[in-house]
Amino acid sequence: RNIMHVKAFALVVWWVEVGGEQSHATHVSIVGEEFHINGQPTFEGRKWRGVSMQGLLPNARMVNAIFDDLNNKTRHLWKYPDTNKWDPERNTNEFVTAMNYFAANGLKAVTVSLQGGSPCGNNPQDDHPPCGEMYGRDSSGFDRHGGLRAPFFSRLASVIDRADSLGMVVFLQLFYPDQAGRIFDDDAAVIRAADNAVDWLLDRKYSNVLIDVCNECDLCRIAYRYCEPKRLSLSSLHWPASIHTENGGIVHLRGTHGQLIQRMRQRAKARGVTLYLSSSYVGGNLPEHDNTGQVITDPMLPEFKFFDYVNIHGNNLWHYQAGNLANMVQQLRAHPRFRKMPVVISEDDGLCSHDGTMHWPTAEKAMHDPHKTGPLGVDCDFHFSTCQPTTRSKCAFGNAVAAKVSWGLFLGCCGFATCPAWSHNYYRGESFQCPPIKWSVDSSYTKKLFFALLKEATGSAGLVNLASAHPSYPTCQDCWAINKGNHGDCSRIPGCDHQTCGFCTN
Repeated sequence: RNIMHVKAFALVVWWVEVGGEQSHATHVSIVGEEFHINGQPTFEGRKWRGVSMQGLLPNARMVNAIFDDLNNKTRHLWKYPDTNKWDPERNTNEFVTAMNYFAANGLKAVTVSLQGGSPCGNNPQDDHPPCGEMYGRDSSGFDRHGGLRAPFFSRLASVIDRADSLGMVVFLQLFYPDQAGRIFDDDAAVIRAADNAVDWLLDRKYSNVLIDVCNECDLCRIAYRYCEPKRLSLSSLHWPASIHTENGGIVHLRGTHGQLIQRMRQRAKARGVTLYLSSSYVGGNLPEHDNTGQVITDPMLPEFKFFDYVNIHGNNLWHYQAGNLANMVQQLRAHPRFRKMPVVISEDDGLCSHDGTMHWPTAEKAMHDPHKTGPLGVDCDFHFSTCQPTTRSKCAFGNAVAAKVSWGLFLGCCGFATCPAWSHNYYRGESFQCPPIKWSVDSSYTKKLFFALLKEATGSAGLVNLASAHPSYPTCQDCWAINKGNHGDCSRIPGCDHQTCGFCTN
C-alpha cells in the first residue's frame, strides 16, 4: 500500500493529466526585477550575510546537457573512457540525475542549448587536439531546413520535466551561431526553426522555461572579422549595426533579430501563452552598445524593447575597472532605454581578463598568440572561498548578488587559452561543458566551492558533503584558488605542474 502511495506521488510530481491536458508543477513568471515561481518570489525573504536573495535565479551554463554530434568524423572525439564510444543518452541521463544535487544545493536554473556550445575552448585558432577538429561537428537539434530532430527534443523533454519536478527553471537557448551558420540553408530556415521550437514548447504546455533566443547575438557587431559570409547571411541572428572596422571604415550590418524575437512572442500570444524572451551578449558587452563600447542612441536601433529580461555574460570584462560586474550592471541600467526587468548573467568563467585594461582589439591579438595563452588578467579566479555580497567583491557571485543580478557559473575548458587533453578527462570531472562531461557537484575543487557557497547563500539542504577531501586532479582554476591568485610557479602545488597550469608561471 505504501509503495502504491509512493508511485501515485511520483505520478503527480512528474506528469499530471487533467482532462487530457498536461499540467506542470513549476510556473516561472517575471514581476518587475524579480523572478517568481508559482506566484511567489524565489528565495522570498532570504538574506545572505545581510543581502537579499529574493527574486534571483542562481544558474549555471550547462548547454551540452542534450549534446550529440551527428558527424561521424568528429563524433569519436567525445567518447567515454570506459566504453570507448560517445553516448548522447548517457550524457543526458547522467545530467538529469545530477539535477537532484544541483537543486538541493540551491541552483535554481540551468542553461541548455538546442545547438550545443563549444565542446572545447573558445579560441577559433586553436589547433590542439581535439579542439582543432571540433568545428566540423553537427550538434544541432534542428536540421538544415529548420525542422526538429526528434532525439534532441526527446532529451530536452527529460531535462525540462526533471526541472519541473524540482522547482527549477530552464533557460532554453535556441541558436548557437557557429552551428547555425554551418547547419541552416538560409535565414528562412532559422525562422522555421524558431516557429517549430515555440510550437513544441506550447504543445507540451511547459511553464518553467525562459527563452535565450541566440547565444552572444552581438558577436558580429563587436568582432566582425570572425563572422563568415554564411553566418552573416542569417540576418535573424544579428542586430542591425554600423561597425567601425580596424582600418577606420564602417560596415553596415543588416540584422532582423528583434523581429524574430517579436515573431516568437506573437506566436505564443496567439495561443494565449506568455513566453519570456531574451538573447545573450558577448562577455563584457551590453545591449545597445557598439563595438567601441559607446551607447547606441539611434531610435531606429532598439534592443531593450524586445526583452523580458536582460541576459549578459560576465566573462571578458575588459571595459570595466577591476572587472567589476556591479559596475557593468550599473552602466546597463543607466542606459536611457533600459526599463525595470531582471538582469541575468548566464555565463561567467572567471578565467579571462578581469583587470580592466584590455579591450576587444587587444584581446583579438592575444587570441592569436603563438603560445596560445590568451588574454589573462591579474585576478583569474572565482574567489568563491572569500566570497562576500558586496559591489566591491572580487567574487563575481557576491558582486552580482549585491547588484541584484542572477549569476551563472560557466565551467568550460579554458576560455581563450588552449585546451589541454585532460580538459576532456571524464574521471577528472572539472568541466560542465567539455564532453564527455561528469555532471557531479563535487568532482573538482572549484565545483565544491561553488555549490558549498550556493548552499549557504540560498539556505538549501544539500545532499553531499562538499567539505570532503580535495579531488585527486586539480584544475587550472583550482591552482589559482589554492595559490590565492598570485603569480608564481604552480609546480610547487601538488598536481599543478607547468602542463596543468602553465600560465601561472609568469
